[in-house]
Amino acid sequence: MPRVLMVISSARELPLKGGGSLPTGYWADEVYTPLRLFRAAGLEVRIYTTDGRPGIADPFSLEPRFHYPDTDRDFLAGIVRTFADDPEGIRFTLHHFTELDLIASRRVYEALTYANVAHGIARANVEAAAKESWKHDIGFLEALAARPKVSALVPPARAQVLADAVRHDSEVLAQTCERALAGDRALNMPYELASLSDEEILSFDAIFIPGGHATMVDLSDNRDVERVLRLAHSRRRLIALLCHGPAALLSVGNGSDGGWLFDGYRVAAFSNEEEEQAIAGRQRPAWFLESELKNRGVVYDEAPAWVSHVVVDRHLLTAQNQMSDEACAQAVLRKLGVLQGSAA
Repeated sequence: MPRVLMVISSARELPLKGGGSLPTGYWADEVYTPLRLFRAAGLEVRIYTTDGRPGIADPFSLEPRFHYPDTDRDFLAGIVRTFADDPEGIRFTLHHFTELDLIASRRVYEALTYANVAHGIARANVEAAAKESWKHDIGFLEALAARPKVSALVPPARAQVLADAVRHDSEVLAQTCERALAGDRALNMPYELASLSDEEILSFDAIFIPGGHATMVDLSDNRDVERVLRLAHSRRRLIALLCHGPAALLSVGNGSDGGWLFDGYRVAAFSNEEEEQAIAGRQRPAWFLESELKNRGVVYDEAPAWVSHVVVDRHLLTAQNQMSDEACAQAVLRKLGVLQGSAA
């Protein structure tokens, strides 16, 4: 089976532009979800850090609001795509995703269909209420209550129960993720990247680097990271980078033609818009990833904020944000020929 070299940040503090720092680490689900999927598919995964120290999960990434069930998250993404490009220019933000109960939209939709409302009509009502919530910055449950035909079938008290249920499920998932990361022997006893010979690096079929702001600290200017990526690039090994993971590309210098090794590649990564909404981004780290990648020469490929987005350009596979964790891992499996729909 294919072998994956997973490089994880072991940084614990993110320096800020005005001085001081924030606690940081890898983004929990960006390690937990791909690692779980890779192992389930039978891949051999070896975990490395630049100094041999174990990484830690960013405390922020363990909050329940970032661990909604995939079915609820995916349904909401489909709803958002119906209005996120509204001509009025309102963008879907982290505030909408985490604070307005929009995540309950799937369960309200199912409650309506259970009440014998036709699927198309149920979806149209949920989409309309979600758009009202988004456009006027009001709670999704409030927008539902303002639609008499909906509230007659799913009264406000019932809608609140559905919203509370999805929040409870997210709490359980967050706890499961935290326990799994804390108890993962390989993750907590990583190898040191410098210990790898060139031959050993080339024995891997793919390089995978998850994100979290910590990657900006110790993976963006590191000679061992550069060596791994240069060798992988030279033999067209798959290089997959998730969210802030593309910061590792900044470690790589120029190629034999004098240009940057990844100049002109299409790349998705955590966007400036998403950074402006994230707690760490609002505290102003020394630089933003999108801007630095553009400065180096990538063709930045951006989707709406907080929507799953994966980009493949030759042997480079990148994904925009933490919402892309599962899609990114599945794309890696397809590229490696493990899932149907493989790509050479």
